[in-house]
Amino acid sequence: MKKHIPNIITTLNLVCGCAAVILALWGNFWQAFCFIVAATLFDFADGACARLLKVSSEIGRELDSLSDLVSFGVAPAMMLFTWYFRISAPVFGHPTALAFTALLVAVGASLRLARYNIDGYKSRSFSGLPTPASAMIAAPLVAYGHLCTPDGITADGGVVVTLLCSVWFIPALAVVLMFLMPSRLPMKSTT
Repeated sequence: MKKHIPNIITTLNLVCGCAAVILALWGNFWQAFCFIVAATLFDFADGACARLLKVSSEIGRELDSLSDLVSFGVAPAMMLFTWYFRISAPVFGHPTALAFTALLVAVGASLRLARYNIDGYKSRSFSGLPTPASAMIAAPLVAYGHLCTPDGITADGGVVVTLLCSVWFIPALAVVLMFLMPSRLPMKSTT
């Protein structure tokens, strides 16, 4: 039974990620961010639990990557997409296709996780921006922007909200995050 405990915790990460996606699409950005934070805690806990219990499995590693893709790739991408879709309609007179650039965050996460599955377990050194860190850049920005401007249109909440309401900030952020995640830049491991 103890060998299944880390996988159960990993599935809680996945459930939180799925909830964050749904909430993001509904425009409940603060709640979506809270579920991403919970997913981060479960992601940390599953690895710690596996080390504590001295258990590991191939399915556990794959399940962890798939859960991370949803929680730290798709969920923040949906937050950025929905936010941008809402703020771009008043600017352009209609929602713009540039909103789809937010999905590049999910692409970057998938590339990073795939590369990590191939060669990341062989080394204690990390390269590229970890997917939870990427999510913790994108998701709180949108949650903060939504708290400051519940209508998603006005940009009077300071520098961060002004950037978030700019038509170029989210596409630029998505491109930067997409390239940083699978990059070979050395990063410090927290595990």
